[in-house]
Amino acid sequence: MNREEIYDKEIEPLMNKIHTICEKKDINMLAEFYIPIDERPGLCVSTVVIDDLERIPRYGREFARNLQISTAKYARRSDKQ
Repeated sequence: MNREEIYDKEIEPLMNKIHTICEKKDINMLAEFYIPIDERPGLCVSTVVIDDLERIPRYGREFARNLQISTAKYARRSDKQ
């Protein structure tokens, strides 16, 4: 089993639960998993629950802003494929 398959099978279900709890309980959360595989060496998965960037520490705000930028870039690349 490669990293992506491990993430999909074992981590993603847990992250879905964590994401739901964080939304219900008003808990800001940032998580990023770097799971490169041979076919996709830059593969990563990010999960964010943030209702207000100013409520999280500075490094978290930077991470979230960068994540939003990279997610937008990835979405544009995916649309072209």
